[in-house]
Amino acid sequence: MKTTKIEYQKRLNTLQQWLVEGASTSEIHTRIIDNGWATSIRHACRLIAAARKKWEAGEQKYMRGMHKVAAQHRRQTIKETSSGAENKPLGTRIILDYKKDSNKLSAITIYKKPSTKIEIIINRTKTTFN
Repeated sequence: MKTTKIEYQKRLNTLQQWLVEGASTSEIHTRIIDNGWATSIRHACRLIAAARKKWEAGEQKYMRGMHKVAAQHRRQTIKETSSGAENKPLGTRIILDYKKDSNKLSAITIYKKPSTKIEIIINRTKTTFN
């Protein structure tokens, strides 16, 4: 039976919560199979990969939003200073802080984590899942 989109999203959210809590990959595999969400370890790995992908996309969207908010705040602070403040120490400091923060924020990137490989040895036969 195919899972509905709502149920699938609930499962991904639950998987993300388990990952945040620090559960090991093998524990998560066990939980997925015990809950009946997957019939094999390979399918469980695909569910975990989808949860991580969704998490990374959300994190990138959040960071872009934070960049915009910080830039708006700095621009507003510069506007609030009087027109002749650029030549005063406080005005100069505000402008330099804005430039420094802008450089820091533009340098922040989110790197993808390397894929998790799972190796299972059954009867001296080695099986690798990505």
